[in-house]
Amino acid sequence: MHFKLICSKDIRSEVGHLLNRHGHRLDEESAFVMVQNGFSMENESTGICFDSGALDTLEAFLEALDPVTAASPSDVLTVKTDSGEFKLIHLRDIRYFEALDKEVFCILKDGRYLIKENLSSLEARLASLGFIRISKSFIVNIEAIDRIVPWFNSTLLLKLSEGLSEIKVTRSYLKSFKNYLNL
Repeated sequence: MHFKLICSKDIRSEVGHLLNRHGHRLDEESAFVMVQNGFSMENESTGICFDSGALDTLEAFLEALDPVTAASPSDVLTVKTDSGEFKLIHLRDIRYFEALDKEVFCILKDGRYLIKENLSSLEARLASLGFIRISKSFIVNIEAIDRIVPWFNSTLLLKLSEGLSEIKVTRSYLKSFKNYLNL
């Protein structure tokens, strides 16, 4: 992001270095302003007020805005709502994907959404991001798993966090699932 900086000359260089270190730039024409307590911000600007004695807090804030850690387009999925609108979902919020008939849904804590991709392309694209295929119909987000329970016929039962769902790892996907988790 680009920020206009309004502060004392004493800390201008230090704050400028903080911005640069986290991938942000100084730009006197920017509508986004960083302003030190005691200085005034121009009207029609959006700003961040900081205290010169708490630059460590400002640095933590900049780190959270860091373009390197911010969501990239590959971390976001476009889904279709029941009303036909499109919505952007962060992958970290998806609990699992489920194929029903010829449709694929992503399941979140607060609902399910239709997506255009098939499970095979999702499996290939998301394997390095913590998603693993556990059956012909399911891909699960590893971070959504609370417990893994040994189940009948050499299968496993995944109990997802917050008790929302239980999904079986079928025998044909069991070996790859165990290898993925080093079980």
